[in-house]
Amino acid sequence: MKKGKKQKSNNSAFRRYVGALAIICFIIVPALSCYGQDTASAESEPGFSYDPTGKIDPFKPFIKPKKEQAAVKERTRTTPLTPLEKYAVADLKLVGIAVMGDGEKIAMVEDTEGKFYPVVAGMPIGLNEGRVSQIADNQVIIVEEMTDIAGKRTTKQTIMKLKEKSEE
Repeated sequence: MKKGKKQKSNNSAFRRYVGALAIICFIIVPALSCYGQDTASAESEPGFSYDPTGKIDPFKPFIKPKKEQAAVKERTRTTPLTPLEKYAVADLKLVGIAVMGDGEKIAMVEDTEGKFYPVVAGMPIGLNEGRVSQIADNQVIIVEEMTDIAGKRTTKQTIMKLKEKSEE
């Protein structure tokens, strides 16, 4: 009885040995030989070379981070912000227009906190370096210089209209 068990264990060990040998001979050896051929053929063939002259850097961001844009604005500005430059134009409300004795027009705007400010033509207003370009009989025209996502400077014209009593 002991011979049969010993023979079975020798037989299974032999099968494992033959299986491992088959794996080495039929899978690993051909794979290694192919690997060696690929590297040898790649060295003998002329390769591709990239010439970056005249091309943009693909790793350089084309949009400036907001921190850099803010730093540029802070460096160029030499005067402190006026109260009207701390609000967006959309947050301000036109409440009145008056004509002075010499024909100059003055507008009155209200901020979100309920404070009133006089406005004349050429005065800075808004968050985007806006200026009051014209004060008409029932409206104030504001021109703002804005920077879009690509960094281009564009101008935006905003019209603040005086509300009629019936519109309130």
